[in-house]
Amino acid sequence: MLQTDKINCGDLGCVVPILVMENSFEPSLVHVGIELRVKDEFHVTLFTDKITSRIEHLCTQEQKTTLQKFLNGFNFHFELTNTVYFLKKDYGDHIRYSRIVLVNMKNQKDFEQKFSNIVGFDYKIFPHITTHSTSNKKEKGGIGIGVQTLEDLRKYIWK
Repeated sequence: MLQTDKINCGDLGCVVPILVMENSFEPSLVHVGIELRVKDEFHVTLFTDKITSRIEHLCTQEQKTTLQKFLNGFNFHFELTNTVYFLKKDYGDHIRYSRIVLVNMKNQKDFEQKFSNIVGFDYKIFPHITTHSTSNKKEKGGIGIGVQTLEDLRKYIWK
């Protein structure tokens, strides 16, 4: 089981920091001629800025407060799997590359159901950790690719 830290939410979304030993992943690896570097922090994204925006526009203050209490009180349990994907996404002004590892989330269905009931719309999590990343724009090299759904994953798989 992965050790987690206190959730961190803001305008860009909400993440659960993962406390991982520094040597858990290779410092760098090469995939299809591109060198990816290990990230300096690890997290599981609960939701991205798109969900944050929906919550802002669709939820009452009471719903937002209830959601925050729910997220802060939820006992997150994640386990690494052996399922790894390499991703590539063209952002127009730069291209990002990432390596992700899927994680199992204990009580995932319960979490999704309670989250959905609070916010009033359907919510699904796609639990994974970005372990390595790079970009052809140096300042974007440490940023992963936002993957909220299985459909997102399929769009960005890099063979």
